[in-house]
Amino acid sequence: MKTILDTSHSLLLESIQYDDEGLKIEFLELFRNSEPENIQISNDITINDAYAIEPNENSKKFIVHFEEILTWQVVDESAYCYDENEILDSDGFLKVVDNSDYMQYARKQFGWYEEVIGKTQHFRIWSENRIVDIISAIEPQIRFEL
Repeated sequence: MKTILDTSHSLLLESIQYDDEGLKIEFLELFRNSEPENIQISNDITINDAYAIEPNENSKKFIVHFEEILTWQVVDESAYCYDENEILDSDGFLKVVDNSDYMQYARKQFGWYEEVIGKTQHFRIWSENRIVDIISAIEPQIRFEL
């Protein structure tokens, strides 16, 4: 799903708020530094000529708002395991995921939900630090602030 999030080089999840108005997720825009640097990983390992990704004075804050959700989860990006059975609709930051175990879990655990909120989709948002999975009947609203 192509969105204004895709105008960014990368994103960092800053906060998540869930209340009666739905789920609001804030991301900070990250940029690739123009100069390479050497990054020491451990006493024995250094990565040479790496480009850091970080915010700067031009970074936008993106707010992704899901008004109606069935369920959601947040996973550390480093812990994600690729699932070859999933079908992703795009290579953007916000994806619609088909054939996911998470959607199958929701159908099994909350089988009556389609009668209550309607047909849902599994949305996934990628960032440098977290992956957010949302099952919702409504596509999110996305806006940005400078």
